[in-house]
Amino acid sequence: MANRKRRPSVRRAMIALSAVALAGCGGASEPEPAAAAAGPSAEEKAAVLQPVNAFLDGAARRDPAALRATIHPGGVAAGVGCGPTGQYNQLFAQPLATYVETVGSMPADQRERVFDPEVRIERNLATVWNRYEYSSGGRVRAAGYSSYQLVRVEGRWKIFNYSWSTRPQDCTPQ
Repeated sequence: MANRKRRPSVRRAMIALSAVALAGCGGASEPEPAAAAAGPSAEEKAAVLQPVNAFLDGAARRDPAALRATIHPGGVAAGVGCGPTGQYNQLFAQPLATYVETVGSMPADQRERVFDPEVRIERNLATVWNRYEYSSGGRVRAAGYSSYQLVRVEGRWKIFNYSWSTRPQDCTPQ
């Protein structure tokens, strides 16, 4: 029983250490700005969605130059989908600049449609999260969720990360 009882000086030291650690983080002591708590305005959302929509339109046209205009050169493309065994664990990742160069070899009738994009903005960082369907040959080939992380550079939003999941019917989730 004596082992479970803490001495007051140890308890005070733990409280003081916790307070110092939290104060050093900055997040615990800074209230969230009212504008951030209310969410982005329609104008802010439109500004973030503009490069995402241009990226998708460029992909539909199989136009690498159009995609390059929307991305940050240090960005990453990453997808998660079915592996060779049918398990939902295959990771695909490469530089975003390399990924956009592949759009010229995609099927001419390919198209990605997005649904209900959710936009979050924190100063010069934004995220877009949405459901998507990818189709070609007149049928849906893949569906899942895609996520775009954008950074504001010199007043313009650029896609820094494009990530997606695929959910084919013959995949077993892990």
